[in-house]
Amino acid sequence: MLVNLALLGDLENLIRDAGSRKLLSEEIQLSEYSLKLLEKRFKSLPDRFESTNVNENYKFIEGEKCLFEEDTTHEFKEVKGNNPTKSIQNVVDEYIIAFLNSSGGSIFWGICDDTTVKKYLIMCRAER
Repeated sequence: MLVNLALLGDLENLIRDAGSRKLLSEEIQLSEYSLKLLEKRFKSLPDRFESTNVNENYKFIEGEKCLFEEDTTHEFKEVKGNNPTKSIQNVVDEYIIAFLNSSGGSIFWGICDDTTVKKYLIMCRAER
């Protein structure tokens, strides 16, 4: 199956299952605008991607520095404030879109700019 059609189909299925783009955005706590950008990005992707083998093993120990640094595909984000979930929700859209507009990558929440690993308790809301 063609990659961009599979991604687009998966997104369309998620929207259909949720009932609407608005309901999906509320459910996954991502703005409708970001969902539209994802859809637009999926439509613009090539039919097939070059296959890469990404088998990076990460080891994070609270209070210690991680063994790699930020680069074009690894972004560290320290989470500040009393509500880590809300802090992440407030900025996650922009990082997802930035990676979609580049070669992709990983966001590591809870790692300071000096590469120190922090611990955060993130509570998930109850299922409906």
